[in-house]
Amino acid sequence: MNFFKEYSSNTIGAGANQSFFYPEKKRTGLAFFKILAAGEYDYSLLFSDTIDSTYADGSFSRANMNAGGYRIESLSVFRCKDLPCKSRVSEWNPSEAKALSSVELTFNGERGVTVPEGGTVFTDAVKLYFDKGDYIAIRITYEGKRVPSHPESMLPLYNKTAEGWEYSVDMPLPLMIGCNRPVKGRIAYLGDSITQGIGTGYNTYLHYCAIFADLIGDEYSHYNLGIGYARAADAASRGAWLERAKTCDTVFLCLGTNDVAHDEDGAESIAKNLGTIIDELKAADCRVILQTAPPFDRVGVRRERWFELNRIIREELSLRADWLFDNVPFLRLSEEEPEKARYNGHPNAEGCLVWANAMYEELRSLF
Repeated sequence: MNFFKEYSSNTIGAGANQSFFYPEKKRTGLAFFKILAAGEYDYSLLFSDTIDSTYADGSFSRANMNAGGYRIESLSVFRCKDLPCKSRVSEWNPSEAKALSSVELTFNGERGVTVPEGGTVFTDAVKLYFDKGDYIAIRITYEGKRVPSHPESMLPLYNKTAEGWEYSVDMPLPLMIGCNRPVKGRIAYLGDSITQGIGTGYNTYLHYCAIFADLIGDEYSHYNLGIGYARAADAASRGAWLERAKTCDTVFLCLGTNDVAHDEDGAESIAKNLGTIIDELKAADCRVILQTAPPFDRVGVRRERWFELNRIIREELSLRADWLFDNVPFLRLSEEEPEKARYNGHPNAEGCLVWANAMYEELRSLF
């Protein structure tokens, strides 16, 4: 079965393999994703062993590395609601979640599965019902010498300890909450920590693509492929991350911010990588909505690199994409200082609301 032909995302919460960790023994984790569209549908969760992007300076983990294979001993999900939006998710005990239903998931009829090195697995279909805004809670028992994780996740994530549940990002996350509901189209948001939602608070779902998804509506599926520290160079390497984006009809592309921060990456080199991503997506019949690199209070050589990259995006790369959305006028401090961020380099909830509303007003005729 082609997983991506059967299923599309039913959450705007970002899940990806950003890096990996070394568990000392078998662990049980708990993760909460907010559901977008209501109804009863078949669901399947996708897991992978491949690291999607370069973490931090790349000295620990890089795009397209493999964790080495790991074991999922058991996996179950339950429906719950009314999770509090805490400034720190460690302030909340997941035992307080009101479970409305629970079901064990299988892999080809088996309770557990080994995720092979560099490979992917997905669960057997299971029929689940959710109201809009409910959470799917994922309980996973796993082990391995090295296991993928998302250290900068904005989701409520916990590991079981002798004392109870403890906030921890060290667990493998599903790369898609797959749902077989019929949709008018599949929208992906390919980006970095800004797209992921960093800057808006844990479990708030106030990042720009979450607000835009709400404005466009759940007649479409929305797939958040934002990853902290991610670079255009990572996606241009044609790895698993870009391949997932290619499964969607429309891809919002907002990368380059982290590339600008690395002194070895000149504007021309960054633009070349963005061009590769655009061409790859177009070859896969995706409609590409390109964005400028948002303001990030750059100074010195990085300031000049930011200006030059956005010049190339506006004047050259926009001709290769289907549409250009220039976010800078909405996020800049002023016309005189466009490189400075009015709402922080990682836009806060106010900035994301301005951004999403501007995108919606300009692009709603496309949907």
